[in-house]
Amino acid sequence: MSPRLLRLQRFVEIAAVSLWFLVGAAAAKAGTVPVGPNAKRVSVDVPQAIAAAARNDKPVLLRLENIALPPGVSPVISVFASLPSGVTSASTEDPDFLGTISNVLRGEIGDRRVMPGGVIDATRAVRRLPAGAQRLNITLVPAERGAGGAAERPLTVARVSLVLRP
Repeated sequence: MSPRLLRLQRFVEIAAVSLWFLVGAAAAKAGTVPVGPNAKRVSVDVPQAIAAAARNDKPVLLRLENIALPPGVSPVISVFASLPSGVTSASTEDPDFLGTISNVLRGEIGDRRVMPGGVIDATRAVRRLPAGAQRLNITLVPAERGAGGAAERPLTVARVSLVLRP
């Protein structure tokens, strides 16, 4: 590929990421997020060193890698910590709300579209865990796309981890 085409491709990728960031920021300000059947609940290990760092105000990041979305599911995902099961909506004003991930889709695996993932500050959520807790429950809620949207199949995540911000 010529250098000019490579520059154009990179420009398009940056523009697309910027657009999804703006869409994600708008979704985060919406107030209420419906928790539908495509939401995914995962549990992540909380190493003792990570919990201690959070208690000492050192930033802890939740890293999500390779999120696979069923057909018709939006790549704008709200992330909640310790959200009770069975809820049908959650507020972005709730302390359990960590933020929104939005990204460009990277490719496909079978009928699922894959986005690289994202990173969100989880310091507050880890700090709120009871002493000695070894797991943090996370709920990933894709934005609804209106009536007749995606089939009722949750998204999948290849890897979820907590890391200290460098």
